[in-house]
Amino acid sequence: MNKKLIIILLFAINYGFLAQKPWKDKNSFLEYFLEEDTNYSIPHNFADMGDLLFNNFEYQLSAEFYEQADTLTPRQLINHSLCYYNNNDFYNSVSLFKKALNDSSNNKNNSVKLFLKYHYAIALKNIHDFKKSKEIFKDFYRLDSNDKYINLQLASIDSLLKWDSISFVEKIAPFNQLNSRSSEFSTSFTENGIIYIIENADDKKYSSKNVNLNLGLDSLNKKQKIFFLEHLENNLVYGKRLSPRTSVYKIPINFDSFFCVDSLENIPNSSFDSSELLITHKGFNITSFSRGVNTKVFYTRHPNMNKWNPEPSVHPLIFQGTLNEKRHKLTKRRKVGIKGLSSSYGAGDLSISSDGNSLYFVSDKRKGQGGTDIYVAHKNSSGKWGKPINLGVEINTSFDEESPKIYDDSILYFASNGRPGYGKADIYKCKIINDSIFDVQILPHPINSEGDDLHFDLHPFDESLGLLNSNRFGGKGDEDIYFASLPVDPYVKGYIKLAEDSSIQEGSIVRLMDEMNNEIHQVETKVNGIYRFSLNDGVTYKISATKIGLAGETTVVADDGLFRNEKHDIFLYPAITIQGYAINEDNDGVYNASIEVFNAKDSLEINIKTDINGFFQFKTEENKEFLILAKKDKKVGYQKIEVTENYETDSIIHIKLFNTAANIKGVVIDTNGIPSNKAVVRLLDSNNIEIERITTDEDGEYFFSMSIYRNYRIVATNYGMVEDTSFFTGKNWGIEQTKNLYLKPHPTIQGYTYYLDTTSIIDEVKIDISKGVDANYMSIFSDQNGFYQVPLVNDSIIVLNAIKKRKSGNATIIIDSTYVSSSLNHIILHGKNTEVNGIVKYNNDSVASNVSVELINAEGKWVYGLKTDSVGRFNFKLNMDKDYEIYSSDEDLEAIENIHTGILWDKDKDVVLILSPKGSATYGKVIDADDKSPLSFVKITLTDSSTNMKNITYTNDDGDFEMALKKNSVYIIKLERVDYFPKTIYIRIGDTIPKIIDLNKEFNLEMIKSGFKVEPIYFEFASHEITKNSKSELDILAAILKERKNRTVTIFGYTDCRGNKDYNMVLGENRAKAVKKYLISDGINQKRINVIGKGATNYVNNCYKPKDCTDNEHRMNRRCEFQIDD
Repeated sequence: MNKKLIIILLFAINYGFLAQKPWKDKNSFLEYFLEEDTNYSIPHNFADMGDLLFNNFEYQLSAEFYEQADTLTPRQLINHSLCYYNNNDFYNSVSLFKKALNDSSNNKNNSVKLFLKYHYAIALKNIHDFKKSKEIFKDFYRLDSNDKYINLQLASIDSLLKWDSISFVEKIAPFNQLNSRSSEFSTSFTENGIIYIIENADDKKYSSKNVNLNLGLDSLNKKQKIFFLEHLENNLVYGKRLSPRTSVYKIPINFDSFFCVDSLENIPNSSFDSSELLITHKGFNITSFSRGVNTKVFYTRHPNMNKWNPEPSVHPLIFQGTLNEKRHKLTKRRKVGIKGLSSSYGAGDLSISSDGNSLYFVSDKRKGQGGTDIYVAHKNSSGKWGKPINLGVEINTSFDEESPKIYDDSILYFASNGRPGYGKADIYKCKIINDSIFDVQILPHPINSEGDDLHFDLHPFDESLGLLNSNRFGGKGDEDIYFASLPVDPYVKGYIKLAEDSSIQEGSIVRLMDEMNNEIHQVETKVNGIYRFSLNDGVTYKISATKIGLAGETTVVADDGLFRNEKHDIFLYPAITIQGYAINEDNDGVYNASIEVFNAKDSLEINIKTDINGFFQFKTEENKEFLILAKKDKKVGYQKIEVTENYETDSIIHIKLFNTAANIKGVVIDTNGIPSNKAVVRLLDSNNIEIERITTDEDGEYFFSMSIYRNYRIVATNYGMVEDTSFFTGKNWGIEQTKNLYLKPHPTIQGYTYYLDTTSIIDEVKIDISKGVDANYMSIFSDQNGFYQVPLVNDSIIVLNAIKKRKSGNATIIIDSTYVSSSLNHIILHGKNTEVNGIVKYNNDSVASNVSVELINAEGKWVYGLKTDSVGRFNFKLNMDKDYEIYSSDEDLEAIENIHTGILWDKDKDVVLILSPKGSATYGKVIDADDKSPLSFVKITLTDSSTNMKNITYTNDDGDFEMALKKNSVYIIKLERVDYFPKTIYIRIGDTIPKIIDLNKEFNLEMIKSGFKVEPIYFEFASHEITKNSKSELDILAAILKERKNRTVTIFGYTDCRGNKDYNMVLGENRAKAVKKYLISDGINQKRINVIGKGATNYVNNCYKPKDCTDNEHRMNRRCEFQIDD
């Protein structure tokens, strides 16, 4: 290193800039004496008092005294600059560094000048004056291009320039109700609160040498000294004691209300109780703390000091003990003996794994990477700790790493001041598997700041909540506690507990299953009994947990309502379980073998995997027969099981896998009797999921290799031709069979899978094909050219949902008499996530800052909320292909906007919400038409027909709901509930409107039980012709009316938003009349049929603007709906 830069570092240590302390309360101590009539004097040697306080780290008070001094020496000018610098108030430090640099004495001393320029450049960087800062650091670089400090600062500036252009949505909030002038540090979450360590700077219960504050008070008499010192001591951050005592506290917190839009505060006072003392000891200070299994605690401790020693010979060491909460003490305390970690090196900032067998800690032991490194030690089978393992250069640098926190035994959070970052020390995270480090990432602003950010932790179940310590500017103390709100991808997490006593269950096998009972992932719970799975948006899952003779399960839907409700505990109840091992010819367990369980009807009931030992387990019931098929690669084994009343649920079976295969081959023949070229032949399993696929060439040949004892289906297609056959590969199958496939005329659906537009093909895209909206039919994959093709099923609606990694798309195809079998129906995929940017304004076009904005999904469920920024702007992260409501309010004003995030959604276009007065309070009660009982959870959709804006609410347990209506408006209110016929009400409000509206006085809000659902029927663009497939739905409606002769039906005819208003009103009425005509022909008296044409209104989705949606999305609004009336 260049000699000049070595001098910079020596100056830095001498001036204390490595002991960085934050800025405190804004209220000036001297202001009390200078502006109030105290009748007392203050010392006039301000600069000397500033020096005294500076040398004892009381930077705020020191700065106040320096500012009152008439003159400052060159060294005091530097101290004054560092007061602000060390407190992370870089804006004030910049001007003072400039002043110190302009001092002639400082300029003459080259070492001092370099020291000042170095810190001046850092201060410029931290106020984002990157250009000027980089120029200074480049000057340093020319002096010594190998200096690690200079290279780090230049790398940080380059990173900040990149990061500064990225928008992050995380929020952060100080825990000001708890933060004090002292330090609250080493914070960690519990499930229902936090634990932290606090320095008791003012604790008078123990003896320790005091800092002498009498120096420089010679100008005061005795009484004035007493008065001045009393007020001075009350404003000291660290008190007068050289070694403040530390204690461990806990505080119960209800996190549900954190960062909620309906709260005026990110951390409401009502969410927590007062702190409770957890641990305190007179003889030593606890400097870090980590809870192990049960009551075991790991901690580092340091003795109290009676005199200041910047390099104490006694280092903090690692101890363990048992927590006695009643006595607030640690019992059975003993030093943790880690092989090769001597007492001559410090060990601090520790974190223990969930099973208590891996200990992460910081040490300055020799042969490390730099100052302090992060190590891990593992407990061996005899219970002793092995040698510490340095986690290597992926984490550790030549600077300092600290505050490791292991989360879920797989993610390590840590702090470092040796990597490009935002400030002095930043928080990073990485994946850690078997002590190997992957994917090191810096956490974004505002989690990281220009100061020191340390001790990051995630809530054990709500991973949208983070916790950290920071001495950033604007805080109260040396290390304040902050909470962070984080974006998270969908996940589920919880305990596995015994239902009998709620005890935590170690060793439970937990499986994430899809809706078809296929295993997606499995884990085995450790000593803490916790499981966790990542999920995909919009997918429904089943989670099952088993132990021998025990089982439990839960269902999870990864929709907007899952956010902050991810905790799903599973309780185990007595059950019959089947368990065993899949083994190979050498009797070794086979890892990740597929276990397929078929019932007596040869239907696949469950498809799971073996664990690393080849073990499998699943729940069953009495009086069942199963064929259990185990397979991996080309090896297969099976066993039949009959579960009778004598079945022993703790029995273990073994299934040996052998090399065996069942093959099928043949030729695809077209309708002309010749081999079919480019026919798509798919092999499907018993769940109609594609296993393999080929496209024939000129000879039309196909070949598949399968497993024995399996049900299969082969579907062959070629534009307008289909062959579909199913078979079972039983014991008589043999090695190979030949079966030719003869194509017959039959409609097909085909197209290509693209990304964003029709120029970029995506191959091997999974396509789930449904009959109607939710009846699964088949799952296939597009080929290497993005092409897919399937037989057409006899239904009016075909829904294609496509997904590949984090891309998805869909297409809805309505089949009618005009459908052409050779037509192409492309599926456009896009990223699963998008965003909306917008601005809220008042009627006078002024921006509405700090007003509430809520994001609500298509089901009327609250998703997220925030406040607009200083210029009225807001941003939400969204899922693609969804309908959302954005609602903003400010006292008596509100605004609503509905959006659809389809293919044509423009995330760069602002959504503008104009606040206007809220309408009159409107109430209603929904009841059952037969027994008059109130109906809860009725979905109420209010649509303003002039703006097409929707607002969704639900009835409560008493059947009541509330909404607001405005004058000179026409509204559509739609009532929907499972097992009831939907109901639609039209309300016209004139020039006058009462303050309160009771809908029950004017409208019938009774709903009629259905027992089944009559689906809408759909029409082609600009057509009112009833399609062949729609007639089957109308036949169902006719049958209902024939059965319920006292009921009538109202037919509502709708169009999409394209076309003018008058034309669409006529078209909607003609569609309703066409349905009426059909029902009359089916034997329904015309007097029982009411027709209402509504045109382009009351949209199913938010496609109320022609350019916002594709034809497939508009198609859902071209429909007739039916309402059964009294």
